[in-house]
Amino acid sequence: MALRTPPKRSRKLDPPSDAKIVNGLELGKKFRANYLCQTAEFLNLPGCKVKQPTTRRPPRLALDDLECVKVLGKCEHGRVLLVRTTRKSHEHDLAGSYFALKAYDKKRVRSLEASNPSDKHAERSMLSEMGWFPFVNNVVDVFHDAQNMYMLLEHIPCGTLRSLIRDQGPFDATKASFYFSNIVCALAYLETYNIVHRNLNPDNILVGADGYLCLSEFTKATVPSDDQGFQYWIMVGSLEYMAPECLNPIVIGPLTYGTTVDWWSSGCIFFEMLTGEQAFPIVDDRPGDTLDKILSGKVNWPVKLRIGPKIKLLVESFLALHPSKRLGYDGYEEVAKHAFFGNIKWSKIEDRLYIAPYIPPSSHVANEWHRHPMPRQTQIPGLKIAKPPILLAHDGRFPT
Repeated sequence: MALRTPPKRSRKLDPPSDAKIVNGLELGKKFRANYLCQTAEFLNLPGCKVKQPTTRRPPRLALDDLECVKVLGKCEHGRVLLVRTTRKSHEHDLAGSYFALKAYDKKRVRSLEASNPSDKHAERSMLSEMGWFPFVNNVVDVFHDAQNMYMLLEHIPCGTLRSLIRDQGPFDATKASFYFSNIVCALAYLETYNIVHRNLNPDNILVGADGYLCLSEFTKATVPSDDQGFQYWIMVGSLEYMAPECLNPIVIGPLTYGTTVDWWSSGCIFFEMLTGEQAFPIVDDRPGDTLDKILSGKVNWPVKLRIGPKIKLLVESFLALHPSKRLGYDGYEEVAKHAFFGNIKWSKIEDRLYIAPYIPPSSHVANEWHRHPMPRQTQIPGLKIAKPPILLAHDGRFPT
């Protein structure tokens, strides 16, 4: 069967008729009127109504919209859970998004608040006062049920700074300056709110997927005031990273505590990044020797590592015994303007334009082995627990 050949068409265009000309003029007028109206809306000219957006933001997440996937670890007053969203009712809902959820037992929190009334809701209040900042683990929302209080946080998936030092350390001067600049940005942001972290150590600094650091765990954070006595500051935080004025203020002398406590801890972390060892470790379970070494204000540098004298002086300036002689006493700008950080552009650090020295692997924490047992439903009554992909009750390979 032969195929039909299509009819030949002339390449000349048909001359426009009067009707087409009239319709074209009307369409042109409508197009021009719409264009002028849109331009007036953009320029906010009078006599033109601005159109409201048709789509709205999704409503706030509720505790029923989350399910527990695994236990990430323990925190100061409870445990940290990895949760994911399950809601699909709104067009902008992203089901399967992961968050970190801190679960606090109400009875335990109330007993701790009774002993330290000034620490009541410290972490929630500190994070709520601050705006979003990329170097601080920000709070998303707060929930509660009959047994627990929950705080939903951003999920920083790639471990802690301690694990990074253990696997990749000790760092050279370039790597150490990059990671320390992240800590400086976080402390500078806290300083603008007059917040003292008081528990700065590598376990409370998380590593993001892009290799940048993020400060977390604000359970010991506070805003210092004149009515806080010595007892409120003594033995707060980890002993290995604790400033001398927190251990024995009588030896240091009467003073007003402030952000210099965190700069001392950052100096201990800087020492650990360069050497792979703690500046003031607890040896043979004898914390008294560690306390005496901290109050002496002297650190022992490893002989095997070649560390330049300038960077040693920088670390020791953070570990000055008296806070008034410590680097950072006059504010974070004193640290940022130090000659050691002369090659760093702080605006690029804040915008995360530098490529991190180490990019963590892309494997998600949800696909790793469980290191902690899953909680029972009675322990988290208001939160659902994710079911395994294969339900044993409906699997024929297992006997009933």
